[in-house]
Amino acid sequence: MDNPKILLVEDDLLSQQYVKSVLGKRYHILAAIGAEEAREILRHHSVQMILMDLTLKGTEDGIQLTRHIRNTPGISRLPIIAVTAHVFSKDRRNALDAGCNDFLPKPVSPQNLLYTVEKWLYVFSLN
Repeated sequence: MDNPKILLVEDDLLSQQYVKSVLGKRYHILAAIGAEEAREILRHHSVQMILMDLTLKGTEDGIQLTRHIRNTPGISRLPIIAVTAHVFSKDRRNALDAGCNDFLPKPVSPQNLLYTVEKWLYVFSLN
């Protein structure tokens, strides 16, 4: 069986490299630097999870993109994990209210990232 595909929506290339180094042996990581690129990937690839930065370059941020995904048939139930440097409780609340399933503040440890990904992929597999 192929490794599950995870869409990483992250405009910081160092953060992309970090996530790929932590998850890349177990999962196929598709990276997008912004909302439009993420939408294009979602149109052409079947992914099992999205790791979403809340701050993105361009006209749409991670909160807006999450809301769009939650209203799009076929992908609306994908697990979306906010992985962000925004660490205040209001940021967490905004992410969860927009439809994120979980919230990981940066810097996230490799163990916590892997645990959270595996937990939500398992939950998603039950649905």
